[in-house]
Amino acid sequence: MVRAFLVFGRIRTIRTQACCQRESCSSEKYFLLTVPADTLVLSLAWCIFFSRGMCRMILNKERGKHTMHKITSTACILAASLAAAAHADPVPVTYDGISGNLGTGVSVTLSGGYTFADGDSSKNIWAGQLSHTIDSIATLTYCIELTQWVGSGTYNRVDVAEGSNQMGQEKAEAIYRLFNATNGTQDIDTNAEAAAFQAAIWEIIYDYDGDINIGGGNVQFAGISNSLFNLYTGYATDLQGDITPNVVAYTNDQYQDQLGMQVVPLPGVAAMAGLGLGSMAIRRRRQA
Repeated sequence: MVRAFLVFGRIRTIRTQACCQRESCSSEKYFLLTVPADTLVLSLAWCIFFSRGMCRMILNKERGKHTMHKITSTACILAASLAAAAHADPVPVTYDGISGNLGTGVSVTLSGGYTFADGDSSKNIWAGQLSHTIDSIATLTYCIELTQWVGSGTYNRVDVAEGSNQMGQEKAEAIYRLFNATNGTQDIDTNAEAAAFQAAIWEIIYDYDGDINIGGGNVQFAGISNSLFNLYTGYATDLQGDITPNVVAYTNDQYQDQLGMQVVPLPGVAAMAGLGLGSMAIRRRRQA
């Protein structure tokens, strides 16, 4: 099958790991999306066709009601496409290590009934970026589950609210605010920042319903910058922050759940063709 390659630009990969000692790969990746060429052509053709139709209707004052109706319908179609992409999507995930990534070793203590996978309540672990290959794409992630070890296998790509034992929408929105406030982690430039960013994520997962405190609650940290920790948890708890979904969760019953930057797949060929034909039929009926 002929495939088209879309390179959307370089991103700093975010790899995460808790409690793992393996080797890793390079620290800069490209955000590469591959799609079948026929899907790309149909998608672009449909977008051009539909955009022209909308412009004509917006400029036609005599059909103001139809214009609003069609714009609303378009929004519903796009929302449905994104909603479909958000359902559980099994993907192969390979853990590649932490070599060259931003982060550092920190001391973490768990309480409130939580323990590490080996039953210990306190460990010195890696806090920062983890390298994974997810569905053949090199990706940096951050860990959202301290009670299991990092590993490779088939994961489910899901909405953040469904990650880490169904964390829920409130915690998911806190994570969205944190990622948006740091420009999708592009503002994370140092080992200290990456470690504090990871600690803030763990704090959201385990203490968001209680005490946001670097040294209290269900998860406590030593070796983390207090000022950076307060900065990042402040982003997460700022209810005026941007909650646009910008990351997805990768979950597995045996291994550590992860957060990675969101990739929204293009709708399939059949769906795009069906939408295009439906739009053409509506236009012809109205012109008749």
